[in-house]
Amino acid sequence: MRLYLLFFIIFGLFIPFTFAQKQQIDSLRKVLEKMERKSNYQLDTNYFSTYHEYAFAYYATNPDSTIILAKKMLIWTIKTGNRQWEARALQDIGGAYYAKGNYPLGLEYYLKALKILEKIDFKEGLGTCYNNLGNFYTSKKNYTIALEYYEKSQQVYEKINDKKGLSSCLNNMANHYHQQKKYEKSLELNFKSLVLNQEIKDEQGMAFNYNNIGFDYLKTGEIEKSLEYLTKALNICKKIGDDDLISEVLMGLGEVEIAKKEYDLAIKFLLQSEEVSRKIGSRENLQKIMLFLSETYQKQGNYQKSLESYKLHKLYYDSLVNADNENNALQLQAQYEYDKKTESYKSEQQKKDLINDKKMSDYRFYMVLTLSLLILLGTGLFFTFRKQRKVVKENNIISEQKVEIESQNAELEAQAEHLKEVNALKDKLFSIIGHDLRSPLSQLKGILNILEAGFLNEEEFKKILPNLSQNVANASSLLDNLLYWAESQMSGEMRKPKVFDLKVVIENNIELYSRQAIQKELTIFADIDSKIMVYADKDMLDLVVRNLLSNAVKFCEAGNIIKFTSKTMEKHAEICIADTGIGIEPKRIKKLFGEGHATQRGTAGEKGTGLGLTLCKDFVEKNGGKIWVESTLGEGTKFYFTAISAV
Repeated sequence: MRLYLLFFIIFGLFIPFTFAQKQQIDSLRKVLEKMERKSNYQLDTNYFSTYHEYAFAYYATNPDSTIILAKKMLIWTIKTGNRQWEARALQDIGGAYYAKGNYPLGLEYYLKALKILEKIDFKEGLGTCYNNLGNFYTSKKNYTIALEYYEKSQQVYEKINDKKGLSSCLNNMANHYHQQKKYEKSLELNFKSLVLNQEIKDEQGMAFNYNNIGFDYLKTGEIEKSLEYLTKALNICKKIGDDDLISEVLMGLGEVEIAKKEYDLAIKFLLQSEEVSRKIGSRENLQKIMLFLSETYQKQGNYQKSLESYKLHKLYYDSLVNADNENNALQLQAQYEYDKKTESYKSEQQKKDLINDKKMSDYRFYMVLTLSLLILLGTGLFFTFRKQRKVVKENNIISEQKVEIESQNAELEAQAEHLKEVNALKDKLFSIIGHDLRSPLSQLKGILNILEAGFLNEEEFKKILPNLSQNVANASSLLDNLLYWAESQMSGEMRKPKVFDLKVVIENNIELYSRQAIQKELTIFADIDSKIMVYADKDMLDLVVRNLLSNAVKFCEAGNIIKFTSKTMEKHAEICIADTGIGIEPKRIKKLFGEGHATQRGTAGEKGTGLGLTLCKDFVEKNGGKIWVESTLGEGTKFYFTAISAV
């Protein structure tokens, strides 16, 4: 059962960044650049429409990029007073936050958009917004509120006679009832949506309807009808080349044959669905297909294939759970756009400075001329108190204007300094990516090419598996630290402090590194109070603990011990991470917390990211604490940090 024409791709978040998507993004970027080069270039509806498509192209692969782009569009729409596109930008931001899993913030932006649309009474926008809010609440299983928004959307589309929008709304309402197992109501709405799509000759919409009707009949046990409509959906999908829907329809046909106990035919359809799903990179579908195959092989008595299929199902399922750590590198594309606009603003500011300088020069000339005339005219006439009072008043005016000018100059200097910091940040980002991220990714690419070519057997693959895993861990760690570091530098104050138990954070990280500890024959344990209640940003301190523990594991050898201890003082809690590893040279200790300090390979050849300790210092100090280190070469290292106590 599929939602039709969603404002963001809820179930497509984990589709890889395909060549077709890259082509679309590149094409839209070129269109925007062409618009911006025109002498009569304006931030109008045509530009906003193209820019919206450009931001939307990142939804499925990197919602962070969509957020950055849509927020810039929001600023432009507010500046130009374009309320319709202001609402569209708010919806784009809300959809991207929802895609990241930040449901409250996503809903907040959508409700802001709705407030604007209701105020300006923009019917087309209201229909879409109500429809998408219905999708929001359906996905959160709040069916009562979801239905209210769907009904509002339906009323708007019927009023403006928008058949395409109405068919989308009815399709989504059908999915709403399908999720509640109210299949008769779902069928009724799907058939109404089908009639509309047939009238406007929307083949893709018809394919969605046939597919959904087939699944409704499958759930009600009407197997032959299910087979009939799924077959119709498959024929249209093949005609229009919709591989994504083909994969789902084939999976549905597999379920139908399982219900008919035609297991060989069911396996045939499921394997075809698997082939298409691999082609489009849909791990969401693959994990479902593998589960169906496992169950079908088991019913046939083929337990070996059943087990193999179940292992693949578990593998794809786990990859979906952890997929939010992937594809962060696309954030750099948004950074490129940011740098480009920054340079444009800098050029505009320079032009304004020249104009302001000329105006200031003219102003001084006329001011001097005016004062000269006043002095000449007043010679011999104002020897009284009135003359003195007038002169004092004029001097006060000049002083105020001088203060105002100095304030404007200070503001311009601050803007110039900000531009300098932005350029320095850009250079830092590309330097790290060029030197630290390219190398592990190149190694991974080489290994995967060898595997794909079939040059390694199973035994050889097992030998290189630890190295492959380590490369993935290094790249992932670098991306995590890089994203946190860049966001903290660009976004300013981003703390979200609250009271929490730091002991739980420590224990979670010990569990996270338990596997690496076993591989290196290390002992990690915590000898701390029953609770360490602190007031700080939990995510920031979690990253601090994780980086410090990662460093301890990195620079320990077999048999070494890593120990967490705590001490509660009057206003702060003090945490110590002590290890019996190789220690740190005294000359390196002073440089540990500086940006871009030279990294050192670990005892097992592990590579560092060059950002971990810089982030630790930044995040600890932002939360009102301190961080320091004590180390003896050859004996071990102790890292200390403090946090505000909440006891």
